[in-house]
Amino acid sequence: MSRQSVRLFAFAVLPVLLAPLCRPQDQPKSVTVTVPGSAASTSNALFAKEGVIYEKISTVMHYDADGLGDKTLTVVARVQSEGAVHEAGLVTFAYASGEEHLEPVYVRVRKPDGSVVNTPATDAQDMPTEVTRQAPFYSDLREIQIPVKSLSPGDKLEYQMRYVRQKSTAPGQFWGALNFVRGNVVLEESVELSFPKDKYVLVLSPKDKPTIADENGLKVYRWKTSQLESTVGDSKKKDKPYDPDALPSVSWTTFRSWQEVGAWYGSLARDRAVVSPEVEAKAKELTQGKTTDDEKIEAIYHYVSTQVRYIGVAFGVGRYQPHSAETVLDNQYGDCKDKHTLLSALLKAAGY
Repeated sequence: MSRQSVRLFAFAVLPVLLAPLCRPQDQPKSVTVTVPGSAASTSNALFAKEGVIYEKISTVMHYDADGLGDKTLTVVARVQSEGAVHEAGLVTFAYASGEEHLEPVYVRVRKPDGSVVNTPATDAQDMPTEVTRQAPFYSDLREIQIPVKSLSPGDKLEYQMRYVRQKSTAPGQFWGALNFVRGNVVLEESVELSFPKDKYVLVLSPKDKPTIADENGLKVYRWKTSQLESTVGDSKKKDKPYDPDALPSVSWTTFRSWQEVGAWYGSLARDRAVVSPEVEAKAKELTQGKTTDDEKIEAIYHYVSTQVRYIGVAFGVGRYQPHSAETVLDNQYGDCKDKHTLLSALLKAAGY
C-alpha cells in the first residue's frame, strides 16, 4: 500500500460535466479485515495472502444550498504483512486549504487482544502537497501526514478524517466525483451524499444503483458495494486497461448544462484580457517592423510561448480564473489560462 493509497481529496475540482477531463477523487487502496459472523473464517482463509484488507470504507458527504458542507471519511483495515505495515505506517490526506479545513478525528491501531494505541492529532504534519514540491506549481493544495504508532502485522488500522468546506468556488454551486475501490479487497464500502431536497443536483452512478430517500428536508443518496476478488496469486484480479473516457463511480453537479458552466467561467475570465497601456505598448514593440498579419501574429505568439514561463498557479478560484493580462506580462510567468489571456490581449492590442 503506497502513500497514494490513502491519499484522498476532499472535493473534486471539476464539475460532473467535465468528468472525462479530470481524475476523480483518489481512494484508499489497501487494508485487511474480518467479516462478521461465520463469514469471517472464510474471508480470512480466502484473503490470507493479501497485504491488507479493507473491512470498512465509509464516505459521508453533505452540502448546503450555498455549496458549503462537510465530508467524513472512516476506514477500518487489517494489515497482514510487514510490507503493508511499512507503507501503511504513514497516512497522507490532501486538501485545498483555501476552501476547506481538514480535521483528524482519530488515527488508531487496534491490536488482536482488543487493546488500542492512539496516534495523537498533534503528531500530524501539515505541508505543501507533493505536486507543488516536484513541479513549478504554486497552489493552496496541502497535505497532512500522520505517522501511525505501533502498527504490526495482524493489527487493524482505523482512522477518521473530517473535511469542512468553508468557501465555495462558485457561489451556490457544487460538484464532485469519486470512484469505489476496485483494486483491493474491500468487504464493505459505503457512500452517502445529501443536500437540500429542493436543490437541483444531477447525480450519476452508471454502474451502481443508489437508494434514495427524503429525510428531514434533505435528499439522501446511499451506495453500498464491495470488492471480494483476490489481488494476489492465481486468482489475482486483472487490471483493466486505462480508459480515459470512463465515468466515475459516483459524480454530481448543480450545473444544469454546459451553457451554465460557460456562463460561470465567462464571468471569471471576461475582464482578464483587457488591453491596458502596458499591454498595448508591448504589442507595438513586438510588431514593430512587421508588415503582414502572419508576421505580427507569429511575433506575438513566439513571445508568449517562449518568453513567459509556464508555472501552475492554483489558489482557490484561481484554479479556474486567469490573472489579468497585465499581471501576467509583469510577472513573466503564468499557467495555461494565464498565457492564453496574455496572448488574447496582445492580439487585441495589435488589431486582431
